Amino acid sequence: MRKNYWLIVLLFIWLFFPSATGFTFTSPASNDAILQLERRFITPNIPTNPQEESPHLSRITGIFTSTLPFNEYLPMITVSCHLAAGLPADTTATIDNTYLYNGPGNLDYDILANLDTCTIVSAKAIYADFVKVEASVNGERKAGFVKKSDLFPIPENLPKLTLDQVPWRDQNLVDHFTINPGVILYGNDIVVDNSNSDDYNGESPLFVELEMGFRLTFLLSDSDTQYASIQISNKDYDGSGEWWQGIQRVDFATLNHKMIVNVRDGKSEFSSTIIDLNISDNQLLSVNFLDPFGKIFTILDQSNHEILRIDVTNLPGVSLPEGLFPEKAAYFGRSVSPHGQLTIKSLSLLLAPSGAWHQPAIVATEPTLRHLAEAKNISVGTEYAWQLMRDSRYWQTMFGVYNTAILSDFSSTTFWRNGGDYDFAKLDRIVDWLIKNGFRVRASHLVWGAYPSIPAWLLNGNFSRDEYIQILHDHISTVVGHYKGRVTEWSIANEAASRSWGTGNDFWADKIGPDYVEMSFRWAREADPTGTLIFNDDLNYSLADQKIGVVANKMLTMVTDLKGKGVPIDVVGMQMHLLLPWSSQEPPDKTNVIYTMQQFANLGVKIYITEFDVNLHNIAGTQDERWAFEENLYRDMISACLESGVCTSFATWGISDANSWISCSYPGCLNFPDAEPLMFDVNYQPKPAYYVIKNAFATRR
Repeated sequence: MRKNYWLIVLLFIWLFFPSATGFTFTSPASNDAILQLERRFITPNIPTNPQEESPHLSRITGIFTSTLPFNEYLPMITVSCHLAAGLPADTTATIDNTYLYNGPGNLDYDILANLDTCTIVSAKAIYADFVKVEASVNGERKAGFVKKSDLFPIPENLPKLTLDQVPWRDQNLVDHFTINPGVILYGNDIVVDNSNSDDYNGESPLFVELEMGFRLTFLLSDSDTQYASIQISNKDYDGSGEWWQGIQRVDFATLNHKMIVNVRDGKSEFSSTIIDLNISDNQLLSVNFLDPFGKIFTILDQSNHEILRIDVTNLPGVSLPEGLFPEKAAYFGRSVSPHGQLTIKSLSLLLAPSGAWHQPAIVATEPTLRHLAEAKNISVGTEYAWQLMRDSRYWQTMFGVYNTAILSDFSSTTFWRNGGDYDFAKLDRIVDWLIKNGFRVRASHLVWGAYPSIPAWLLNGNFSRDEYIQILHDHISTVVGHYKGRVTEWSIANEAASRSWGTGNDFWADKIGPDYVEMSFRWAREADPTGTLIFNDDLNYSLADQKIGVVANKMLTMVTDLKGKGVPIDVVGMQMHLLLPWSSQEPPDKTNVIYTMQQFANLGVKIYITEFDVNLHNIAGTQDERWAFEENLYRDMISACLESGVCTSFATWGISDANSWISCSYPGCLNFPDAEPLMFDVNYQPKPAYYVIKNAFATRR
């Protein structure tokens, strides 16, 4: 008791009297290790480059050094773990707070446990940058892998593990294949039903960066399909040029119930070679690629016996001297011929681990932007494009930055197929996957009067006003009822204010009248009493702006009238697509934006910034100057949101400049390739705007 008393006194002096520097003390720690702490003070050394890693961690021969903020000083704590005598020779200790992984890597492996500094573990073997260990976790013995540099000392003569002795990285190809249209999941069986289509079904392959080889396992069976396959290629067709140009691909296919291998070298539209495996489909096969370049692969039957070994660099008639994947990257997809159906069973994709430690992306380092925002009860969202999940840069940024996924699929003309017929199967998989991975889901938009968003059967229909009212009622009741409890936020009557001048701008206003807005909100509340209902619009963020003030004032009048009638509007959404051709060309004034937010909030609503981006197309200067201009706009608008006291969500319309609707060239895009409107550049590197947003959340009280 006396020893603990003096320990508490020493800790009190050490923590609260910065002048008492330079002393050390020791204390018994768990698992027979001795924890030694030394306190002394150094001046802060804060990096000026936001991308430069802060010098918070260093290691010198097993001594762990950490700098932590303390008042106006930056103290340095030196932690040394000393092992007691008599412990087994394989005993070592963690010299940092670290993780126990279920495989030799920190990507695509699960974390089994957090290990505190000076946790005693038993080292069993080495695999590259990781050590296989056993550790006691909450009284339970667990085996896993720890980063080698987080252990000291490393016992001598540890055996080295081989590839067949370590877990491989599971890429969960099933999730990706079943998120595509026309695909149904029955248990673990994937059914691609293309029976009603005149085109091939085979879009949006999964992008995977390769460090080592990989193993693909599958069972294919078809229902008299002419051709169906699992495909692995070096790149995805981007819509330009001939579909086959430069695409190096291998298909593992069923053709008239026979299994074949089809190799293409990207030099012509025809197959370079087709190899008959002389076996029927409907049996389990595994394909082992022995290197990341795709030069050699073997095909194994269900008994794990080798059927065939193929070296594509030496195939007659094939020109693949550097292999199928010369850039060490592959796209995994599937294809079914017109009017066919394919069943895929026992599908798995395992990547051989290199055992290398991967420095987390800047956006994934703690604390992440999403964690900082959540701590302030602010949601950070973006439009979620499931097709882009094939790019690891996309999903890493999605997971590291955002906590709200905004689905524009709800306003897709292919979702509402006819009357009460909806493509729920595809959207269900997207919504459920997002929820499983911790995202809040926002439907954007449940009701939108823009004519291009209206499905053809409705656009070309000839209904009475009463029939249109019934159609809209049934649509809202059906969709909201189906996703009640899963989708928590609904954009209702999008852009009803800005489209209210004249006819031909708002389908629902033209067919029903302006009162469709009130109807929509009331029906949505009936279908989901707890959902958040958003009245969203563009050009409504400044009542004082000479160009857009007319829309903001019109919407303020509408919300005043609707709330006066008891219409359940919870949120006013401000899109904030800044500097577009039809909007104000003057940067918004922060003071006016705060005033406008508060005027809406006085009516009993919250404010969301819902679709933020900045068009730099007409902004002159060097890239640094243009990005500085953009940085200031991001700073002013996130500051307006936070300082208003009424704004609880900030969302951008997209993640990277590479895929923005302002810069892309697809139908519906503005095709301004120099717009650079988002927080991440075309290579998914954070721009100054990203650091402004993160800093705003980090420093807000």
